[in-house]
Amino acid sequence: MVQWLVVALVALSVACAAQRSSRIADSSATAVSSCAGNPSQDTTVFDTTQVSEQPRVVSGPAIQYPDELRRLGQSGRVVYSVIVNSDGASDPQSIKVLRADAIQFEQAGRAYVEQARFSPGCLHGQAVRVRIALPIDFKVRR
Repeated sequence: MVQWLVVALVALSVACAAQRSSRIADSSATAVSSCAGNPSQDTTVFDTTQVSEQPRVVSGPAIQYPDELRRLGQSGRVVYSVIVNSDGASDPQSIKVLRADAIQFEQAGRAYVEQARFSPGCLHGQAVRVRIALPIDFKVRR
C-alpha cells in the first residue's frame, strides 16, 4: 500500500514538472540532483521507494497534441513505465505504456518520454537507474 502511494506521489510530481517546463533553457538545470555528477557503475534498476532522491523531469520537447483528437476536443492521459538512467536520459527500450486513453496519445507521449531529460535518482550519493511511472496529460484548451 505504501509503495503504491509513493509511486502515485512520484507520478504526480513528475507530471506537474513535465507540464510546467517543456523546455528549460539553462543548461545547468540538468544538474538539479545532488548526485548527478557521480554516476554509479551498477546497472541495477531501483524502485522509487529505494532511492533517496527520485528522478524528476528537468526538460523535454514540446508535446505534439494529436490533430485528430484536438479537433474532436478529446482530452486524455497516458501513463508510462520508464527507466531513467544515471545520466538522466530515459532508456528507450524500457518505455512501456501502463495506461492510455487513446492510441494517438501513446505515440505523441512516447516522443516526449524518449527526448525528456531528468535529474537522476540518487542512492548513497550516487546517481542510479530508477524505474518510474510517468503520466502525461493531454488537455484541450479552449
